[in-house]
Amino acid sequence: MVGDVTRWRTASPRPTPPPSSIPPKPRTLRQHKRFILCSAAEFLETLLRVSGANNAADSHDQFLIAQILHPNSIMASTKRKIGEKNGLENDSKKSKLEFDYAEKLIALENELVEKILTSGTDFKHDKNVAYTYNPLDYAAELHAQYVQRFCQGPKKILFLGMNPGPHGMTQTGVPFGEIPAVRDFLGIRGPVQQPKRSHPKLPVTGLNCSRSEPSGKRFWGLAKELSGGDPDVFFKNAIVYNYFPLSFITSAGRNITPVELNKGAQALIDKVGDEILSKVLKLFEVDTIVAIGAFAKKRSDAAIKQFKVPNVKVVQILHPSPRSPAANKDWNGAVRKVLQQHDLLKYLEC
Repeated sequence: MVGDVTRWRTASPRPTPPPSSIPPKPRTLRQHKRFILCSAAEFLETLLRVSGANNAADSHDQFLIAQILHPNSIMASTKRKIGEKNGLENDSKKSKLEFDYAEKLIALENELVEKILTSGTDFKHDKNVAYTYNPLDYAAELHAQYVQRFCQGPKKILFLGMNPGPHGMTQTGVPFGEIPAVRDFLGIRGPVQQPKRSHPKLPVTGLNCSRSEPSGKRFWGLAKELSGGDPDVFFKNAIVYNYFPLSFITSAGRNITPVELNKGAQALIDKVGDEILSKVLKLFEVDTIVAIGAFAKKRSDAAIKQFKVPNVKVVQILHPSPRSPAANKDWNGAVRKVLQQHDLLKYLEC
């Protein structure tokens, strides 16, 4: 037996198999990814041909699957095929843009809020600030409706506001979001949650808020007038965006604008807000900023200069707030005049 073991140990190695039987080299990571993606694409194409999309829910599910597996190439073709089966507009380029712009804008807004709230600057140290409202959080559903419907594709004009009003965006998540305008003109409806802390004099009731927002009433009133009552006409070439999406409230329940904060808080907001504004301008390929008030004009000029945003003109109009005496004297007429002088009315009218 020992001899057998010895012979086994000293036995010559097995001959090398012929070249035809040598196993292939293992795939590289890149080859694996390509193989998986191609297989997934073929599977999805087959699935769509065989099963089809019988309703909107099926279409949505199949689109999400395609987007997850191959967001850069499968998304457009999959949604195009689903659209053809449902009789929808056959425009894959437009569909891809719609998803990209909405998601990127919301991501930029959330980036702004995160940088402000995690900066180490405690706004409670400012003697004026008692409550902080973040409508992008508790009014996320209404805000998403606004962005997904109206903030799509390149825009000629960006109307720039300052920050949420107590009975406008603070309630609805929509810039200058006066309730009747949001509900009836923009056609946005849905529930609103509650902020973590709220002032007893400023509860968040969403579209059930009975208080009017004068600035929003004036702004959206003009938009409705120019567009002939069709918001899609107004938003075809324009976007409405607030420089700062948070609302600061005093212990007495009064809204605080960014310019009323201490210098440290102002500097932080300016730094982060300018950076995000520059990214929004580049995202939507904006040609003209219509700055609603002096604050918006100042921040627009600063963002364009610091972040080198090319070929963007800044035009200032009166802020519609009743706090401004000039705005209480034919605000619509004054704004129309400025827009006409800069040849912008044609982009907003029906």
